Amino acid sequence: MHGVSVTNEKIIQSQLLRESDIKIDVLPLVFSKKIEEIDKLSYKKIIRTFGIALKLFSKCLFNRPKCVYFTLSIIGNTFYRDVLYVAILKVLGINIIYHLHRVGVNEAGKNNAIRHFLYKWVFSKTQVIHLTPRLYNDISNYVSPQNCLYVSNGIDDPLIAQNSSYEKQSNSTIQFTFLSHMIVDKGVIVLLEALVELNNRGINFTAKFAGGRMDEACKSAFDNLVPQNKLEDKIDYIGPVYDGAKNALYQNTDVFVFPSLYDSFGIVLLEAMAFSLPVIATIQGGIPDVVEDGETGYLVPKRDVQALADKMELLANDEVLRNKMGANGRHRFESNYTSDRFEINIVQALQSCLENVS
Repeated sequence: MHGVSVTNEKIIQSQLLRESDIKIDVLPLVFSKKIEEIDKLSYKKIIRTFGIALKLFSKCLFNRPKCVYFTLSIIGNTFYRDVLYVAILKVLGINIIYHLHRVGVNEAGKNNAIRHFLYKWVFSKTQVIHLTPRLYNDISNYVSPQNCLYVSNGIDDPLIAQNSSYEKQSNSTIQFTFLSHMIVDKGVIVLLEALVELNNRGINFTAKFAGGRMDEACKSAFDNLVPQNKLEDKIDYIGPVYDGAKNALYQNTDVFVFPSLYDSFGIVLLEAMAFSLPVIATIQGGIPDVVEDGETGYLVPKRDVQALADKMELLANDEVLRNKMGANGRHRFESNYTSDRFEINIVQALQSCLENVS
């Protein structure tokens, strides 16, 4: 269910790609069986890491692909793991196409001489697909503009998938919803503090938090702040939701709030827009290219509790504005962020990359 994994699966299953002149072979990189295992070191992961390295070496040695498409991990300890795979590809002289989904390269390279050296080596003589031109500055020290292409993420239309015409549920009390990993970097505590502020202002609301709990500090802060402010009857953590349960959550939501501190795109924003929801998000990464400030929702500075509360109050008090922004978001989703649009764009990008290699 991880966003990058979902995107990779769409590419692998693309009928348009299979009908093109591009022939593909897939080596799955599976290190975690559960969301909670991501970014946690274990002996099993170490064994899987070297097992995949042997498979990669064997495939490239005997099949000699023209290019390898690789969703490189660019930050954290997983970057050093991926350097092993890059080394194999470079030793064998295989052309590399990286598809990036996160930000933090220039910052990490600036603060760490080893990282800086490795980034220069990893990105040399490669091509990069990124999510939006807004994110190019994050890799500008290591990748030339002519070697970078851009493809926005896309998702299946949930209304088509469930074969129904969506009608917004009417709530007597405004409902805000957060759906993502329950970690500090997703803005969980910032949103909770904004809800405390709304309650102090006398705004009547309910709030649903959905997602896996992966961060003990976030869990502790959440579990303390809610009772401390006597918000047990207004704020509800409902755990992870999938498929029909997730769709039902969106259908019963009035405003989707995603005050992320570190995201580069945010697929959940596309899901909310597909359900005609106004979105409040942060000025972070490529999010301003997804959410049109003042049209499909609002953008606020990161960690600005007061600004977030102000926009939430504004939408809580104006149903007409909520409906207008929600309709604008649905139109923007249909025009730019469907799976069909993503499939066309990614195949064109891959074909362009293949034409540029010797």
